[in-house]
Amino acid sequence: MFFLVVSLLSLRSRIHTIKTQESTTATVIRIDCEKDNEGDNTYRAIFRYTTRNNQELIYTQTSSTNPAAWEVGEQVRIVYDPENPVDAIMLSFFEAFGMIVILLIVSLAMLVVGGGHYFANKLFESISN
Repeated sequence: MFFLVVSLLSLRSRIHTIKTQESTTATVIRIDCEKDNEGDNTYRAIFRYTTRNNQELIYTQTSSTNPAAWEVGEQVRIVYDPENPVDAIMLSFFEAFGMIVILLIVSLAMLVVGGGHYFANKLFESISN
C-alpha cells in the first residue's frame, strides 16, 4: 500500500510540475554511443534548448536505447524550471512518467497478490470452522 501511495503522489507531483513550468522545444544535436552491461552499443540523445531568457542549455536523455530512438535534428517539447533551467523534463511518455508507471504497476501487483492472499486465508478459515 505504501508504494501505491508513493507512486500516486509522485504522479500527481509530476503532472503539476509539467503543467506549471516553462515549455520550449529541444533539438537533438548529437547521439552518444555507450556500451551496456553486456557490451552492446546503446544510444543516448543529447538535446539543446533555449530558455525564455535566451540561455542555451543541454539536456541528456535519461535512458539509452538500441537502436537509437532519435536522429540529429529531431525536436521534442521539454519543460524546465525557470528558477533552475537545467532541471528539465522531456515530454515523452517514458521520460516523463516511466519510473512512476513502473512503480505503480509493481505496487498494484503487490496489492493484488497481498490482497488475494489475505482474502484466501479468510475464506479458508471460514471453511475450516
